[in-house]
Amino acid sequence: MTPKTLDRYELTFASLSGNGSYPSLIYRLSQRRNAKAIAKEHHVAMLANDITGEPLDTSTNSMYIQHIGTMMGAIAALPETSRP
Repeated sequence: MTPKTLDRYELTFASLSGNGSYPSLIYRLSQRRNAKAIAKEHHVAMLANDITGEPLDTSTNSMYIQHIGTMMGAIAALPETSRP
């Protein structure tokens, strides 16, 4: 992992600390940057019948993706012998 990659994870984990205002800023920034792309890809997946049912809210999709990305990043930052 490069120092730049680790900086991204440090920013993510730092966003989880504090009084709640910093995480809120991080999530709002992420929403602004990614909302259109997430909504578009969700629509494309629905048209292709890759997903069905009621469309999920864009912010719900975004938070789920961020959660999975955070977990993958945390696992990748572990020593290889500690990874699942």
